[in-house]
Amino acid sequence: MMSSITDKRLILVGGHHGVGKTTLAAALALLLSRRGQRVLVISADSANSLSDAFDWQIGEVGAAVCAGVHALEIAPSAAVKTYIEGGIAQQKPLSEWSPELIEIAVLERIGRLIDDAEEYYDTIILDWAPSDYALRLLNRLSNQDESGSLDEQGSFYQRSLKRFQDVENTALLLAITPDKRATCASERISKTYKENGIPLFGVVVNRVLPAEDVGDFLAQRRLIEQSYLNMIEQRFTHCTHYHLPLMETDIHGIGPLQKTAVLLETIGL
Repeated sequence: MMSSITDKRLILVGGHHGVGKTTLAAALALLLSRRGQRVLVISADSANSLSDAFDWQIGEVGAAVCAGVHALEIAPSAAVKTYIEGGIAQQKPLSEWSPELIEIAVLERIGRLIDDAEEYYDTIILDWAPSDYALRLLNRLSNQDESGSLDEQGSFYQRSLKRFQDVENTALLLAITPDKRATCASERISKTYKENGIPLFGVVVNRVLPAEDVGDFLAQRRLIEQSYLNMIEQRFTHCTHYHLPLMETDIHGIGPLQKTAVLLETIGL
């Protein structure tokens, strides 16, 4: 029997752009807080989307958005600045603002945040999941040198990689919408994580049309949607599926997020 999402110490929320990852991460944080957990939810999205989701100014400093939930946003530019000022970038042959530098800086910031937060929070939710490029970097940076030993930085990266791969304490939730682009992109993303040993806990199919009769137009739209729901069932066979219905309004602020949190519990999370 698959363990509950509540049992996990680290939850990665990934998926294609625009499928509702941030809303899912924010609502999941509220759900876990309703279960008595202390939750830190982190976004590494340069668009500051957690601020939009909670309708709250969050930023790098972070904010207590409600009882039991602290939110924080990582700006990639700030992460790079911290990385360079820490002198670590000078130890590696990286050109300024290269994709590699940005990826490492964000990985470094996330890893340090998790190290610091584990003592104070029951669960850490990341509105971010490492890209194929980031995972290849982690694998490379955590490899032993010719002497078979690791320096402090190498050990840090190795610990970060093992944390992502820890099936007992880490869960990856993949957000999908029932359309061709998101489904195909999510399948590629899932393959990347599987190849790197990161456990896929489940897929959350977002914005599913209501089942009741709402006219010919949506009836036709629902037929198309069902073909993609079938495709998702066929392509993601080794994890649990959760269907989150399309909401009648945009989800911004604590009230709508709490309603979404209730829905997440209703569908089995």
